[in-house]
Amino acid sequence: MTSVHSASTLATPVARQATGRREGLVLMLGSSLTIMGAVMIAPILPKLGAEFGPLNPRADLLVPLAVTGPALAIALCAPLAGWLADRVGRKALLVIATLLYAVLGAVPALLGDLLSIVAVRLLFGVAEAAVMTCCATLIADYWQGEERLRYINRPSAWSARCSSSWAVLWASTPGACRSSSICCRCC
Repeated sequence: MTSVHSASTLATPVARQATGRREGLVLMLGSSLTIMGAVMIAPILPKLGAEFGPLNPRADLLVPLAVTGPALAIALCAPLAGWLADRVGRKALLVIATLLYAVLGAVPALLGDLLSIVAVRLLFGVAEAAVMTCCATLIADYWQGEERLRYINRPSAWSARCSSSWAVLWASTPGACRSSSICCRCC
């Protein structure tokens, strides 16, 4: 006896239970990348303005866009990332997007043009959209009920802890506040 499957049945992922906390830790770390992208660039905004302000008449628009651009890209590209995750697979897209996140996060340090930096930051946001979408979808795939709710809520708290820890680490670095163009008014 043969069975007939509709196209929607074949595309529907089979829900499975996570095998342990390892998946949860990976997904929470992946979810924290979205907040880290903005937190890591914020301290250099005044330096970007000072460096590119005299060279680019649109620096007053482009420098803030270096921070907010990825969020715009996330909002626009998250639905596409969900569609792509269904086509190529959630884990595969998560791995590819995480690698792109790492590369695109480092590239602006090598660029000497503000417009190029903003363009790379927008692409960085596209990678963030894929990471966020894949992490949320994998949480929904792996856990059910109360446990799912715990894992859905944990990335927010995890992200806050990660960004706060980074800020404390940066501020506690000897001379970081004084050597930076950002003064926290505590020095």
